[in-house]
Amino acid sequence: IAPGMIVTPRIPLTPERIEAAKQGLVPMKRRGETDEIGKAVLFLASDASSWITGQTYPVNGGFTFSL
Repeated sequence: IAPGMIVTPRIPLTPERIEAAKQGLVPMKRRGETDEIGKAVLFLASDASSWITGQTYPVNGGFTFSL
């Protein structure tokens, strides 16, 4: 899992990065939340992903598509 702009108590985003997300660098126009990363982990740990191997999942609000 390759997380995008996620705010955590340990690594806060700067106001400039949050503003960049709002300006359209992140198509969803918001920062990610830690539970959104957790949901991706939960999916990959479940039987629903039993046929998935060797992949990288960008959980980043579409940021990689906007570059």
